[in-house]
Amino acid sequence: ALCLLFPWTTPTRAMAEPQRLTMEEAEALPTAFPTTLVPPTTQSLRPVYERLRQLENPALTGKLVSIVLSLGTLRIPISVEECGVADAYYWPQKRSITLCYEHLVQANRLMGKPVAQQNQVDSTVAALVVFTAFHEIGHALVHTLSLQFPGREEDVADQFATFFMIQSGEAAFARRIVQAPAAYFSHRSQASAQSSRTAASSVHSPGLERSQNILCLLYGRYRDPEIGQKLGARAADCPAQYARAAATWNAQLAPYARVIGGKTFE
Repeated sequence: ALCLLFPWTTPTRAMAEPQRLTMEEAEALPTAFPTTLVPPTTQSLRPVYERLRQLENPALTGKLVSIVLSLGTLRIPISVEECGVADAYYWPQKRSITLCYEHLVQANRLMGKPVAQQNQVDSTVAALVVFTAFHEIGHALVHTLSLQFPGREEDVADQFATFFMIQSGEAAFARRIVQAPAAYFSHRSQASAQSSRTAASSVHSPGLERSQNILCLLYGRYRDPEIGQKLGARAADCPAQYARAAATWNAQLAPYARVIGGKTFE
């Protein structure tokens, strides 16, 4: 039978021998993040809903985490729905995740898409869906598993999302998909600066800082010269930042990792 190796496993890399699962075994694993796409009542949001159904995301994102980590009976439902506002969040009291269709429309608008294209899900927005789902799953794991991290939890959740998206072993692919959320946060930062709103009380780091943090982890993983140029002087410390963050996440996830040796992220 074909063996499913976790996406970051390649024959040329020195790492702990992964647990191998057949495709049938992997597909049979229950997802810890059952996902429901709720049909929107606003007709203009229907293309977003239909495209996410075709992509089977964020369901596949939750499934991947459920394959990589052994989470037992943990169940955190994900609901993708019309909210009336552009948002995405983990709700600790209900142990659930909500991703709003409007969040994706806002992303298109902030990234300069014409009005006619703001309700579409292209490859950039699809990558943002994956990042957002990983981010909220990161929150859920910190809460439900009582994981301990220094610093702001929002930054920790960004780390979790970024790590998952750049573990493929292919630098060009990682750059392509991770630059989507990085660009989104950069555009959102510019939009906030031009408005009268203040982000002083936000639980998130400023958008530009979040964008730079994502790119720093990408550079720390692959030493991509193009990303290094974007980061400027900051790039010098990114490999060390990546190593510290990966070591912290690996230590926290070790009891749940399916990889022998407990090293979830390289």
